[in-house]
Amino acid sequence: MHLRRTRGIAVIPDDLVILPGVAAATRVLAVAAGLDGRDVAFEDPGYHRARRALTTEGARIRPVRVDDDGLPPQLLADTDAAVYCTPAHQYPLGSRMPVARRAELVDRATATGMLVIEDDYDGEFRYDVSALPALRSVDGGRECVAYLGTASKILSPTLRLSWLIPPDPLRAKISEAVSVCGEGANATSALAPSAFIDDGSLTRHLARTARTYRARRAAFVDALRRRTDGLEGVSVVGIDAGLHVVLRLPDGLDDVAVAASAEQLGVRMTPMSVQLAGEQGPRGLVCGYACLPESAAEEVATAIATAVRQAIAG
Repeated sequence: MHLRRTRGIAVIPDDLVILPGVAAATRVLAVAAGLDGRDVAFEDPGYHRARRALTTEGARIRPVRVDDDGLPPQLLADTDAAVYCTPAHQYPLGSRMPVARRAELVDRATATGMLVIEDDYDGEFRYDVSALPALRSVDGGRECVAYLGTASKILSPTLRLSWLIPPDPLRAKISEAVSVCGEGANATSALAPSAFIDDGSLTRHLARTARTYRARRAAFVDALRRRTDGLEGVSVVGIDAGLHVVLRLPDGLDDVAVAASAEQLGVRMTPMSVQLAGEQGPRGLVCGYACLPESAAEEVATAIATAVRQAIAG
């Protein structure tokens, strides 16, 4: 019910596989799809924990540089056995993959027999923009798209709960892969959110939190833009959805050092370079605002801007 309402995915209970986190679901998929020793196209920059989960099961990561619309399907290779992507809110840069590109990606996967791993980690949250269809709901998606969702953003990361909807050709292999990987969700943790969904509490919860996060995002983005105004090569991106934005930094600036300086000022962020598959690529700071009260936005933005200005000044 939740997935049909928020993500346009028609699903029956038997389609769902409940697992203890997205990393676990990714490992299960790698085993079920036989990705050991095979190429997996992966967003670059991209979610490093998912990348590590795939390599743990023997997959060979082939980085694909994302653009302003996410992962370009034309850069996929015929030798790719699978592709990992975050189309609802690319992690970390925050772009939303357009409908035409989603259809192109699914068409390409269908034609080549490629598995598409769709990590929809925070697709429930979007601001002042229309909803876009999940890859799983695109024509042909049921045959090639493995949809991953998580409770970590909508409820709490401490639940350690995710859901996997495998493509039809992999359904028979998933149970065996769960056993091989030793992954299983806590039954109590799984039943509680189910009741929360069934009685409508999750719908009300998401409506409340969306209002809260929209206000926090607006206050933080406004403060961050004002405090970094005039700094060449510095911009705020990825603001349309999700629970984080990225402060892009000038090429060549050490975002690890900037993050360390900001932490000394009381603000902890993730440097974007840790999400890169190699040394080359964009630099920036991944700034989560879900727990940032509007009243603290100015102080936090000031600390971040101070660290950036110090780094630019050398």
